[in-house]
Amino acid sequence: MVQPTPWQARLQTPQQKGKPLVRHASRTLRHLVGASIFLPRFHAMLVQLITATGCVLLLLVLFQPWIAASGVDGKVDSNAFGTLHITTSLVSLWSSSPPHRAAISGTWGILTGLSALGGLCTILANLRTQRALGSYAVATLTAAAAIFSSATLLYLNSKSGDLKSMLGSGPALDLGTQAGLIIRWMSGNGDYPVPGLHKVSYSTARLTGWAMLAATVSILTAATSINRPLRNDLFERIRSIRYSLAPAIQSPSRLDSDITHEQDPDHPM
Repeated sequence: MVQPTPWQARLQTPQQKGKPLVRHASRTLRHLVGASIFLPRFHAMLVQLITATGCVLLLLVLFQPWIAASGVDGKVDSNAFGTLHITTSLVSLWSSSPPHRAAISGTWGILTGLSALGGLCTILANLRTQRALGSYAVATLTAAAAIFSSATLLYLNSKSGDLKSMLGSGPALDLGTQAGLIIRWMSGNGDYPVPGLHKVSYSTARLTGWAMLAATVSILTAATSINRPLRNDLFERIRSIRYSLAPAIQSPSRLDSDITHEQDPDHPM
Protein backbone atom coordinates (compact mmCIF):
# COMPACT_ATOMS: atom_id res chain seq x y z
CA MET A 1 0.00 0.00 0.00
CA VAL A 2 1.40 3.39 -1.06
CA GLN A 3 1.98 5.71 1.85
CA PRO A 4 0.83 9.33 1.40
CA THR A 5 3.48 11.98 0.94
CA PRO A 6 3.87 14.61 3.70
CA TRP A 7 2.01 17.26 1.69
CA GLN A 8 -0.78 14.74 0.94
CA ALA A 9 -1.05 13.89 4.62
CA ARG A 10 -1.61 17.54 5.42
CA LEU A 11 -4.42 17.62 2.87
CA GLN A 12 -6.39 14.80 4.56
CA THR A 13 -9.89 15.71 5.62
CA PRO A 14 -10.93 15.65 9.31
CA GLN A 15 -13.13 12.64 8.58
CA GLN A 16 -10.14 10.68 7.28
CA LYS A 17 -8.03 11.65 10.27
CA GLY A 18 -10.80 10.47 12.57
CA LYS A 19 -10.90 6.92 11.19
CA PRO A 20 -8.31 5.46 13.65
CA LEU A 21 -10.08 7.07 16.57
CA VAL A 22 -13.39 5.57 15.52
CA ARG A 23 -11.85 2.12 15.12
CA HIS A 24 -10.20 2.43 18.55
CA ALA A 25 -13.50 3.45 20.14
CA SER A 26 -15.23 0.50 18.49
CA ARG A 27 -12.64 -1.97 19.80
CA THR A 28 -12.85 -0.46 23.28
CA LEU A 29 -16.62 -0.81 23.26
CA ARG A 30 -16.35 -4.46 22.22
CA HIS A 31 -13.94 -5.14 25.10
CA LEU A 32 -16.37 -3.54 27.54
CA VAL A 33 -19.20 -5.70 26.23
CA GLY A 34 -17.07 -8.83 26.63
CA ALA A 35 -16.19 -7.84 30.19
CA SER A 36 -19.86 -7.30 30.98
CA ILE A 37 -20.47 -10.94 30.01
CA PHE A 38 -17.49 -12.49 31.83
CA LEU A 39 -17.50 -10.49 35.06
CA PRO A 40 -20.97 -11.59 36.28
CA ARG A 41 -20.04 -15.26 35.88
CA PHE A 42 -16.72 -14.85 37.68
CA HIS A 43 -18.32 -12.80 40.45
CA ALA A 44 -21.11 -15.37 40.90
CA MET A 45 -18.66 -18.28 41.26
CA LEU A 46 -16.46 -16.33 43.68
CA VAL A 47 -19.41 -15.33 45.85
CA GLN A 48 -20.70 -18.90 45.93
CA LEU A 49 -17.28 -20.24 46.94
CA ILE A 50 -16.88 -17.72 49.77
CA THR A 51 -20.44 -18.23 51.00
CA ALA A 52 -20.19 -22.02 50.94
CA THR A 53 -16.88 -21.90 52.84
CA GLY A 54 -18.41 -19.61 55.45
CA CYS A 55 -21.41 -21.92 55.92
CA VAL A 56 -19.22 -24.99 56.36
CA LEU A 57 -16.94 -23.19 58.82
CA LEU A 58 -19.93 -21.94 60.81
CA LEU A 59 -21.37 -25.47 61.03
CA LEU A 60 -18.07 -26.80 62.38
CA VAL A 61 -17.63 -24.00 64.92
CA LEU A 62 -21.09 -24.62 66.40
CA PHE A 63 -19.77 -27.78 68.07
CA GLN A 64 -16.85 -25.99 69.74
CA PRO A 65 -17.01 -24.39 73.25
CA TRP A 66 -18.70 -20.99 73.06
CA ILE A 67 -18.66 -20.10 76.75
CA ALA A 68 -16.42 -21.30 79.59
CA ALA A 69 -16.32 -20.80 83.35
CA SER A 70 -14.07 -21.93 86.21
CA GLY A 71 -14.55 -21.93 89.96
CA VAL A 72 -13.62 -23.56 93.25
CA ASP A 73 -14.73 -27.00 92.20
CA GLY A 74 -13.59 -27.25 88.57
CA LYS A 75 -14.48 -25.82 85.20
CA VAL A 76 -17.31 -26.05 82.70
CA ASP A 77 -17.93 -25.04 79.10
CA SER A 78 -20.85 -25.19 76.70
CA ASN A 79 -21.23 -25.17 72.93
CA ALA A 80 -23.92 -23.40 70.91
CA PHE A 81 -26.35 -26.30 71.40
CA GLY A 82 -26.21 -26.13 75.20
CA THR A 83 -24.09 -29.28 75.62
CA LEU A 84 -22.08 -28.97 78.86
CA HIS A 85 -18.62 -30.37 79.47
CA ILE A 86 -17.84 -30.33 83.19
CA THR A 87 -14.64 -31.13 85.08
CA THR A 88 -15.27 -31.29 88.86
CA SER A 89 -14.35 -33.21 92.00
CA LEU A 90 -17.98 -33.29 93.26
CA VAL A 91 -17.20 -31.54 96.53
CA SER A 92 -20.84 -30.66 97.07
CA LEU A 93 -22.19 -34.12 96.25
CA TRP A 94 -23.25 -34.79 99.89
CA SER A 95 -24.30 -31.22 100.56
CA SER A 96 -27.87 -30.56 101.67
CA SER A 97 -28.17 -27.77 99.06
CA PRO A 98 -25.83 -28.54 96.13
CA PRO A 99 -25.46 -26.07 93.28
CA HIS A 100 -28.11 -26.38 90.59
CA ARG A 101 -27.25 -27.45 87.09
CA ALA A 102 -27.44 -24.66 84.54
CA ALA A 103 -30.37 -25.06 82.16
CA ILE A 104 -29.10 -23.97 78.74
CA SER A 105 -31.31 -24.33 75.70
CA GLY A 106 -29.87 -25.11 72.30
CA THR A 107 -32.69 -23.51 70.30
CA TRP A 108 -30.65 -20.59 69.01
CA GLY A 109 -27.77 -22.87 68.07
CA ILE A 110 -30.11 -25.22 66.20
CA LEU A 111 -31.62 -22.30 64.29
CA THR A 112 -28.13 -21.09 63.39
CA GLY A 113 -27.13 -24.54 62.17
CA LEU A 114 -30.30 -25.01 60.12
CA SER A 115 -29.85 -21.61 58.46
CA ALA A 116 -26.21 -22.31 57.58
CA LEU A 117 -27.06 -25.80 56.32
CA GLY A 118 -29.95 -24.45 54.25
CA GLY A 119 -27.70 -21.81 52.72
CA LEU A 120 -25.09 -24.44 51.82
CA CYS A 121 -27.68 -26.75 50.22
CA THR A 122 -29.17 -23.85 48.26
CA ILE A 123 -25.74 -22.93 46.90
CA LEU A 124 -25.13 -26.51 45.74
CA ALA A 125 -28.58 -26.70 44.14
CA ASN A 126 -28.08 -23.37 42.37
CA LEU A 127 -24.67 -24.16 40.88
CA ARG A 128 -26.03 -25.17 37.49
CA THR A 129 -29.16 -23.07 37.23
CA GLN A 130 -27.68 -19.79 38.55
CA ARG A 131 -31.15 -18.37 39.06
CA ALA A 132 -31.75 -15.05 40.73
CA LEU A 133 -34.25 -16.67 43.10
CA GLY A 134 -31.50 -18.94 44.42
CA SER A 135 -29.25 -15.95 45.09
CA TYR A 136 -31.99 -14.23 47.08
CA ALA A 137 -32.65 -17.45 49.03
CA VAL A 138 -28.96 -17.81 49.93
CA ALA A 139 -28.80 -14.17 51.00
CA THR A 140 -31.88 -14.63 53.23
CA LEU A 141 -30.58 -17.83 54.86
CA THR A 142 -27.10 -16.47 55.55
CA ALA A 143 -28.57 -13.28 56.98
CA ALA A 144 -30.75 -15.42 59.25
CA ALA A 145 -27.67 -17.41 60.32
CA ALA A 146 -25.87 -14.18 61.24
CA ILE A 147 -28.86 -13.01 63.30
CA PHE A 148 -29.25 -16.36 65.05
CA SER A 149 -25.52 -16.67 65.84
CA SER A 150 -25.59 -13.20 67.41
CA ALA A 151 -28.66 -14.20 69.41
CA THR A 152 -26.81 -17.34 70.55
CA LEU A 153 -23.94 -15.21 71.83
CA LEU A 154 -26.28 -12.97 73.81
CA TYR A 155 -28.20 -15.92 75.20
CA LEU A 156 -25.12 -17.82 76.35
CA ASN A 157 -23.67 -14.68 77.88
CA SER A 158 -26.85 -14.31 79.94
CA LYS A 159 -26.25 -17.83 81.31
CA SER A 160 -22.75 -17.08 82.55
CA GLY A 161 -23.92 -16.69 86.15
CA ASP A 162 -25.64 -20.09 86.11
CA LEU A 163 -22.50 -21.74 84.76
CA LYS A 164 -20.38 -20.09 87.42
CA SER A 165 -22.70 -21.20 90.23
CA MET A 166 -22.41 -24.83 89.13
CA LEU A 167 -18.80 -24.87 90.34
CA GLY A 168 -19.50 -23.71 93.90
CA SER A 169 -18.80 -25.88 96.94
CA GLY A 170 -22.11 -25.32 98.67
CA PRO A 171 -22.70 -23.79 102.13
CA ALA A 172 -19.43 -23.56 104.09
CA LEU A 173 -20.95 -24.89 107.36
CA ASP A 174 -22.76 -27.79 105.71
CA LEU A 175 -21.50 -31.17 106.91
CA GLY A 176 -21.70 -32.72 103.44
CA THR A 177 -19.68 -29.84 101.98
CA GLN A 178 -17.02 -30.16 104.71
CA ALA A 179 -16.78 -33.91 104.10
CA GLY A 180 -16.26 -33.31 100.39
CA LEU A 181 -13.55 -30.68 101.03
CA ILE A 182 -11.69 -32.97 103.42
CA ILE A 183 -11.84 -35.94 101.03
CA ARG A 184 -10.58 -33.79 98.19
CA TRP A 185 -7.69 -32.51 100.31
CA MET A 186 -6.74 -36.00 101.53
CA SER A 187 -6.80 -37.43 97.98
CA GLY A 188 -4.50 -34.68 96.70
CA ASN A 189 -7.03 -33.12 94.32
CA GLY A 190 -6.92 -29.69 95.97
CA ASP A 191 -6.26 -27.66 99.11
CA TYR A 192 -8.59 -27.39 102.05
CA PRO A 193 -9.90 -23.81 102.04
CA VAL A 194 -8.80 -22.07 105.22
CA PRO A 195 -9.37 -18.31 105.57
CA GLY A 196 -6.13 -16.38 105.04
CA LEU A 197 -3.99 -19.47 104.35
CA HIS A 198 -3.96 -19.70 100.55
CA LYS A 199 -4.37 -17.26 97.69
CA VAL A 200 -7.22 -18.19 95.39
CA SER A 201 -7.88 -16.71 91.95
CA TYR A 202 -11.35 -16.52 90.46
CA SER A 203 -12.60 -15.73 86.99
CA THR A 204 -16.04 -15.07 85.63
CA ALA A 205 -17.60 -16.94 82.74
CA ARG A 206 -16.46 -15.68 79.36
CA LEU A 207 -17.23 -16.15 75.72
CA THR A 208 -14.51 -18.08 73.93
CA GLY A 209 -12.67 -17.27 70.72
CA TRP A 210 -14.77 -19.87 68.89
CA ALA A 211 -17.90 -17.84 69.64
CA MET A 212 -16.31 -14.65 68.34
CA LEU A 213 -15.10 -16.49 65.24
CA ALA A 214 -18.59 -17.84 64.56
CA ALA A 215 -20.15 -14.38 64.83
CA THR A 216 -17.51 -12.86 62.55
CA VAL A 217 -17.80 -15.62 59.93
CA SER A 218 -21.60 -15.47 59.89
CA ILE A 219 -21.66 -11.69 59.46
CA LEU A 220 -19.03 -11.70 56.69
CA THR A 221 -20.78 -14.57 54.91
CA ALA A 222 -24.10 -12.77 55.05
CA ALA A 223 -22.54 -9.56 53.76
CA THR A 224 -20.93 -11.44 50.86
CA SER A 225 -24.11 -13.26 49.85
CA ILE A 226 -26.27 -10.13 50.12
CA ASN A 227 -23.79 -8.28 47.91
CA ARG A 228 -24.43 -10.67 45.01
CA PRO A 229 -28.03 -9.62 44.24
CA LEU A 230 -26.91 -6.01 44.34
CA ARG A 231 -24.13 -6.78 41.86
CA ASN A 232 -26.58 -8.69 39.67
CA ASP A 233 -28.73 -5.57 39.42
CA LEU A 234 -25.62 -3.58 38.43
CA PHE A 235 -24.69 -6.06 35.72
CA GLU A 236 -28.25 -6.07 34.42
CA ARG A 237 -27.97 -2.32 33.96
CA ILE A 238 -24.70 -2.83 32.08
CA ARG A 239 -26.41 -5.35 29.79
CA SER A 240 -29.24 -2.94 29.13
CA ILE A 241 -26.70 -0.27 28.16
CA ARG A 242 -25.00 -2.83 25.93
CA TYR A 243 -28.22 -3.59 24.09
CA SER A 244 -28.97 0.09 23.68
CA LEU A 245 -25.50 0.64 22.21
CA ALA A 246 -25.60 -2.47 20.01
CA PRO A 247 -26.18 -0.49 16.77
CA ALA A 248 -23.01 1.48 17.51
CA ILE A 249 -20.86 -1.68 17.62
CA GLN A 250 -20.04 -1.94 13.96
CA SER A 251 -17.22 -3.48 11.97
CA PRO A 252 -14.37 -1.25 10.73
CA SER A 253 -15.52 -1.70 7.11
CA ARG A 254 -18.99 -0.46 8.00
CA LEU A 255 -17.46 2.49 9.80
CA ASP A 256 -15.26 3.28 6.81
CA SER A 257 -18.24 3.18 4.48
CA ASP A 258 -20.16 5.52 6.74
CA ILE A 259 -17.28 7.98 6.76
CA THR A 260 -16.98 7.72 2.98
CA HIS A 261 -20.67 8.51 2.62
CA GLU A 262 -20.20 11.58 4.75
CA GLN A 263 -17.26 12.72 2.60
CA ASP A 264 -19.03 12.22 -0.77
CA PRO A 265 -22.13 14.41 -0.89
CA ASP A 266 -23.00 13.07 -4.41
CA HIS A 267 -23.08 9.46 -3.20
CA PRO A 268 -26.55 7.98 -3.89
CA MET A 269 -28.59 7.37 -0.74
